[in-house]
Amino acid sequence: MMHALAGKLRSVVTRGKVVLTSYSKSGGRVMLQVTGKAGATYNNVELLAPGGLSSRPGVGADVLILSIGGNMDHKIAIADDDTACRIPDLAQDEKGIRDKRGQQIVLRVDHLEIRTTLPVRIYAPSVAVSISGGGLQRFVVEAFQALFNEHTHLDPQGGNTNPPTQQMTQAHLSGNGT
Repeated sequence: MMHALAGKLRSVVTRGKVVLTSYSKSGGRVMLQVTGKAGATYNNVELLAPGGLSSRPGVGADVLILSIGGNMDHKIAIADDDTACRIPDLAQDEKGIRDKRGQQIVLRVDHLEIRTTLPVRIYAPSVAVSISGGGLQRFVVEAFQALFNEHTHLDPQGGNTNPPTQQMTQAHLSGNGT
């Protein structure tokens, strides 16, 4: 009896690999073509994601395939995973998301970490930033110092002048410079 039950469970829950993904804009659903056990191909497998999260797994990603109500013709996929997208240095109780380009957001135990080599875009009517410990002031001062030290002017005789020979230092910015 246990052997029959185990066999039935294996036919209802299986692991598969994504072969193809598509996105239905009208229904807002990600549909997959997946290969499962013994090379079986499953078409029109809907990917279910946790509330508020979205994912469109790439080819080769692993998924857990469930047959709803034991019906072999009604399959869904959950828990898509791609080892290339795992964050290798997570500590206990940390969570994060990462893509194949290395972009990631990690909820660290002691801070929020955002990493990307691409531009960051925020779409909002306004943005408020609060940085404690003088971080914003330090950022503005260093940016102003770099801007001053690298600036040039149009030369009336043609071209541009060189950057200033007397470079701005932290002492100038703190009021201690000459």
